[in-house]
Amino acid sequence: MVLLLIILSIILPAFLILYFFTRKKSFLFASLLLIGGLFIVVETMKYTTFMELFEDSIQEESVVEKITITVNGEGSEKQVSKSKIEVTDPSMIDSILTDFTKMKLKEDNNPPFSDSPSYTIQIVSTNKVRKGVFETELVSFEINDHYLHKYKIVSNTDHLKTVKEVIKR
Repeated sequence: MVLLLIILSIILPAFLILYFFTRKKSFLFASLLLIGGLFIVVETMKYTTFMELFEDSIQEESVVEKITITVNGEGSEKQVSKSKIEVTDPSMIDSILTDFTKMKLKEDNNPPFSDSPSYTIQIVSTNKVRKGVFETELVSFEINDHYLHKYKIVSNTDHLKTVKEVIKR
């Protein structure tokens, strides 16, 4: 998909520029088309998914040993940890990861301060590096209803559904 966008937004206008180089109006049009194409590519590259974001640490073949959920305070008490829960049940871990994999994200370097409750999620996963060699990794991130770290959650999913269910228990 990204490759197709690159072709359509960069290479095609470049050929148009070369073809119409002798005409000033056409050159201006082709230049504007090239700039617009570059803008589209840059904007498209800001979008990702949960699995793409953590693809080096959490893969389909990964064995997730546990997920630790820390409930953070609200508002000015955001840095205060209210409770910490460890999830080791494989079906509950799978449910949490399934909720997260539905998220579509957009990079936002200036996320607004939020009064909504947030959670710090730590995922311990083991990945096979090569035959007989395994690597255990810790992935940690803060998430709330609208943001995962510096990524705005743009999909309309209930990504915290299972996390909230675990906390209620």
